[in-house]
Formats: sequence, structure tokens, C-alpha cells
Amino acid sequence: MSVTMNDVLAYLEPDEPNYAQAAKLGQDALPYLKEIIDKPEVILASKAAYLVSLIKSDKSISILEHAARNNEPIVRIAVASGIRRAGRARRIRGWYRRVLAGRGGSTAASALCGRPSDAG
Repeated sequence: MSVTMNDVLAYLEPDEPNYAQAAKLGQDALPYLKEIIDKPEVILASKAAYLVSLIKSDKSISILEHAARNNEPIVRIAVASGIRRAGRARRIRGWYRRVLAGRGGSTAASALCGRPSDAG
């Protein structure tokens, strides 16, 4: 399946994306999602970060780590929420605690994440 940026945007642009359907784009969507995360459109970037958490691929882990360092709290919260809902917290425990729960006392991310041993 060949995925384009337009395909990815078509799933992310609605107010309430169908993330389950969008995740079926698979790892071919990951480069586009990373590109969206790096753009200044915060809402779109947060949706992209959440979607990355739902795509089961080793490549998604590095993109999530990248997104977790985003300057925008809403993007970091989307990463935290996505990781927790997708049950991936244990797999990425090393940076999960350090980047999300510990970033500058981010209580919002900490609240969403809980303790890494509690999720996933």
C-alpha cells in the first residue's frame, strides 16, 4: 500500500479522527507523521503523535521519543496518552519515565502516564 501525505492528512484533519482506521495506514505513514509533528500546527501535530503510538512498528518508537521532546505540551500529552492507551509503556519504559513524566515537572504528562509500571 502506497501512502501519501494527503492520505495521512485526510485522516488527521477531521475534528475527531478515526484513529483505528488511520492506524491501518501502517508504517508507511510514519515519515509523514514525523513531518507533521515537526510543523507548527500544534493540534495536527498532537493528532499525528497520538496516531504514531497506535502503529505497531519499531520505527514508531523513535518517532514517539522525538515527539515526546516537542516544546508543545499538547504534543507531549498526546504521546503519553497514546502510549498508555496502546499498552506500550513497558516496552519503552527507559525514556517513558525520563522524557514524559519528568520533563520540567509536567504534571499533565505525569497524570496521563501514571507510573510506567502501571500501564501497558
